[in-house]
Amino acid sequence: MASKKLREVVFIDGGRTPFLRSQTDFKKFSAFDLGRLAIAGLISKTKLDGKHVDHVYYGNVIQDINTSNVAREASLAAGLPDNIPATSVSMACISSNVALTSALDSIATGQINSAIVGGVEVMSDIPIRFRKKFRQKLLETQKYKKPTDWIKFFKGLGPSDLLPEIPSISEYSTGETMGQSCDKMAAKYGVTRDEQDAFALRSHLRAHKATENGFLAKEIFPVSTEKVKILLKPTMEFAVTAP
Repeated sequence: MASKKLREVVFIDGGRTPFLRSQTDFKKFSAFDLGRLAIAGLISKTKLDGKHVDHVYYGNVIQDINTSNVAREASLAAGLPDNIPATSVSMACISSNVALTSALDSIATGQINSAIVGGVEVMSDIPIRFRKKFRQKLLETQKYKKPTDWIKFFKGLGPSDLLPEIPSISEYSTGETMGQSCDKMAAKYGVTRDEQDAFALRSHLRAHKATENGFLAKEIFPVSTEKVKILLKPTMEFAVTAP
């Protein structure tokens, strides 16, 4: 059977919230906050009508359990119709790229006609939880029937069980961080540290120059940090559609 011809996919417009260091002006914001602000900024910039959006894709690594499908929550909070499907994907720092290619494939194969694509991360607000033994004790309390049942709550718990559990942002199966995996890859392909540093320096200098000269002004959505109830690494938003 002959394969169906793929449709051409085009990029329409995009934007992002400002780039800031962790634990600075965006420290009260969550990934959800920046995600919704970016989508809202894109809608305002392009005058996009929600009825023309078929899907929302978002890349996100450090997920907040309250907004685990951050694409859906950000989409709704930005004012898009609730009948638009939304998908969040996670694949380390390439997550937003995977979100973009997922949208591209869906459009090219005719499953949808358009999509909003984004990526968001917040290093100022990583989820910190209780250790497993303490979590199990908390779940156990759901079976408590009377006040005296609480007497047995701390039975079997040690001081270390009460300490918070901070995620290491490493791969669960190997225990390696992405930096360690990158070192292995660089060694395998003979990329020296000097070459990496030179490339990174050039990238930062070009970004700084472009910002100073106003080349990026149209793609940056202003964000007010006054009286916000809401965090970090800038969100990127792209609208893509088939012609």
